Amino acid sequence: MKTFRKLMLAAVVIAAGMFLQGISVKAEPQAFDYLAPESDTRLYTEQDIGAMDLQVTNYAKNEIYAKHGRKFISRELTEYFNAQPWYNGTIEPAAFQESTLNEFERQNVMLLAEREAALSWDGKGYELDQTGYNTDAITAYLSDDYNIMAGLEIYATSGTAVMDADNFSLLLPTAPQWSYIQLDRYTFEIYYKPARDAGFGGHIVSVRAFDLTDMEYEEYPSWKFCGQNAKKKFIAIYPTDVQFDWNDTVQAEEYKKLLDWAETMDENSNPQGNPFDAKDPEVQQEPETLQTYAE
Repeated sequence: MKTFRKLMLAAVVIAAGMFLQGISVKAEPQAFDYLAPESDTRLYTEQDIGAMDLQVTNYAKNEIYAKHGRKFISRELTEYFNAQPWYNGTIEPAAFQESTLNEFERQNVMLLAEREAALSWDGKGYELDQTGYNTDAITAYLSDDYNIMAGLEIYATSGTAVMDADNFSLLLPTAPQWSYIQLDRYTFEIYYKPARDAGFGGHIVSVRAFDLTDMEYEEYPSWKFCGQNAKKKFIAIYPTDVQFDWNDTVQAEEYKKLLDWAETMDENSNPQGNPFDAKDPEVQQEPETLQTYAE
């Protein structure tokens, strides 16, 4: 799996604001658990933080500083951490010393910062203090342990690439050159790497897991039903704008090949050739408890 240092901008759009009768709505912070509870004792991996979305990643990064009592310039972060029962902000931002962090924390801050940049459309990370900000994403992250990419392995076989996870299996062409990024607990994106490296997005398709009764995806302008397992249904969501350099004939041709492949992810009209297979995660059987006759 490529490191986040090599990932370019992900096509993530953050909702701008909420207004009620022309007046901005102030979010009420709530107290939650740690987002990265082991940040001071072990190195996190890309897989560990792969289910974090843009806002959660930013908060987790700042949580590492908050554990050491650092105060924040951002009103949003100040309200959030002041609501945490474990937080005691005593150190002004200008007075905080980076040397306070141990090596685990420094490396984890870097990893989270790199993912935050990769998830943001401009590479600058999450924009704090937007009008109407709220902590709904934080609540959802801490209250749900679902991970669409759980158990992910990627390998090649007979000229085909395979993304094999607990919840799904996806067959991809080995060329043109593609890559992926997980956007949150429910969504991952496949993109055409040369176009993204050149700053043109490269988004081919996103796959998102929805609850079986959730029909929100019907509001998307371009989508197809990939399949479903016992708990989720999986929807392929396609871009509606240009994601490659029109002046580059190679990009145009290769992007089209990947998009043609992605559009076969349709269980309704292409059940025999659908490269996406929804799977039910294997349930670990509890070992049998044998009765003892010892006295």
